[in-house]
Amino acid sequence: MSRPSFLIALSLLIGVLSCRRSAPPEDLFPDAQTIQLKGSEVTLKLPADFVPTSPAQLTGDFPAMAGDTSFLKLTATFFSRFGAQDPTLDVLVDTTSEFRCLIMAAGPGFEMDEAMGKRLNQELGDYFRGVEEDDLFLDIHKMDAAFKGNDQVKFFKYKQEVVRTNNRASYYQSLYMLRIQEWSLLMIEFSVDGDDVEEYLWSVKGSEF
Repeated sequence: MSRPSFLIALSLLIGVLSCRRSAPPEDLFPDAQTIQLKGSEVTLKLPADFVPTSPAQLTGDFPAMAGDTSFLKLTATFFSRFGAQDPTLDVLVDTTSEFRCLIMAAGPGFEMDEAMGKRLNQELGDYFRGVEEDDLFLDIHKMDAAFKGNDQVKFFKYKQEVVRTNNRASYYQSLYMLRIQEWSLLMIEFSVDGDDVEEYLWSVKGSEF
């Protein structure tokens, strides 16, 4: 992903409401698989049930979601922000879930601090308020927004529930930005049960450019 498109995606998608520090778990998931992101030296451990797919295959992977116009609209927006044809975009799905997918892209390191987090959080809130205003049957409920980190890994997380008020169908979105070495990693996760990969983020590694 080019630096301009990466930074635009970052500014539109990631935010934080609060800051707190956490230590990584001692067990860094020895039974998990290790994924190397395309076009980068960034690796990440994930559950073995995640397998690669593509944007074009998502509705085939999850036929139950194909008729959900809100999901399709938001997914198309996110892919557009990342660059759907970008060869460095990684898309994975959980083969054990009714609907769970993870979209990732690595790029040049982006400095993170509290002031930037507040600004991006405001932009993120404005964006999703606009999404709600455009759809009378869509409610978006923020669940979590935080900065966490240690000496090796720092990341923002923003999680929300998306609800269709006309049929009460819902799913969850978790948005992440990670800084590791000279790299940044953008991640978007969708699921129907609220599960997310946050605990695996402590396993991310990256070498210098």
